[in-house]
Amino acid sequence: MRKEMVIGLIFIFAGIASYMYYDKYIKPEREAEILLVEGKFIFERSTNETVNDAISIFAKIVAKYPESASAVEAYYLIARSYEKMGLHRLAYIKYTYLLKNTYNKPAQLETEVRARLAKLSIMREQTEEGVNGLLNALNNSSDPTFRSRVYAELGHTKLRARDHKGALRMFDIALNENGGNEEALLGKAMTLKSLGEDHKAYDLYEYFLKFFGSFSSYEKDVRASYLTQVYESGLHAFRRGEHFKAMEFFNRLINYFPASDRVEDALFLIGESNYALKRYNTALTYYQKVLSNNIHTRDEDARIKSGYSYFMLKRFDLAGREFQLYLRHYPTGRHVIMARKWYDMSLRELEQKLRPKPVPRPVPDRNLDPDLFDDDDDDYIDDDDFDLPPITLDDLDDDLFEASNSKPRKNNDPLRDLIEL
Repeated sequence: MRKEMVIGLIFIFAGIASYMYYDKYIKPEREAEILLVEGKFIFERSTNETVNDAISIFAKIVAKYPESASAVEAYYLIARSYEKMGLHRLAYIKYTYLLKNTYNKPAQLETEVRARLAKLSIMREQTEEGVNGLLNALNNSSDPTFRSRVYAELGHTKLRARDHKGALRMFDIALNENGGNEEALLGKAMTLKSLGEDHKAYDLYEYFLKFFGSFSSYEKDVRASYLTQVYESGLHAFRRGEHFKAMEFFNRLINYFPASDRVEDALFLIGESNYALKRYNTALTYYQKVLSNNIHTRDEDARIKSGYSYFMLKRFDLAGREFQLYLRHYPTGRHVIMARKWYDMSLRELEQKLRPKPVPRPVPDRNLDPDLFDDDDDDYIDDDDFDLPPITLDDLDDDLFEASNSKPRKNNDPLRDLIEL
């Protein structure tokens, strides 16, 4: 009885494993193959409307079954479809991404793609005759998806000719026809960036990555371009002294790319912008963020700028502590000379702050006793009136300057203990 139960369990687990394998590998391949055959059949009809319908089917294969063997051929047929409709610019983009992002391509397919790219490198430069042909195609079709693709092609043509306003108009029409047109969406973002409307362009990048990033072949390039462009926008604004604008760009980078190494630079430059605006407490907050994260490329700069910020806030004990930490951690650093000077300045300012102030003496009343008032005397006593030796640092109470959890040192400047960790 027990043997039969074991055999039964083995068959059950084998069945479950077989179903899981079928569901994960065999079923998607078969479904993709069925869609590919359907798309090819429609593609062969060769009218703009049917080719446009075929693109939708091929795009579904790429999005839903990206790991299937049919996905590579489907992506190739998308490019062929664009080429067939005369959308040479979009076809060129698709062929390029097929070579760049698709692995395990058959050698024959790769050779074919390179040959078509060579041909399209000339044909994508739309002549006036080609543009007129696209406009005629628009007049002969009411399919919004097809019209959107044609307008996107016209938009890229105008963008390449640096007609940015014309390109923006074409991309807006394309998106109005079909809001899911990736090429039109990214084309509009590039146009806005060229027109200097950086924030609007970056809003479109974020929209694209949110709703198309999980299946789009453009995702990696868009993400990399966005990271580079938003950092450069912040850096250019910072160098022009537009600090509020710079902080907006750097905050975008921090919020959208929290794992990027450039977050360290963004945090530091936000601190620098606040320092330039004399918002020293806020600057300190960002300098401390630089010092406390797991990236250390800006730590040296953040440490000395923390000292400057405390000094400007007249917190000379904390300023001295920061300069002392800098000298300890970066004995051969770029700012050693300045750290020493500012450390000495912090000590002098703190000494001046702790030195007793002169006490004013009462002024006799002439009416009560004229003999008590001497016209040759000053109204107030000064340091020379005291018959006392001058105050030195060694006369200050060591307990006043003792740092927490540390012992006073012998033959040492007592102010050092106040600012030492």
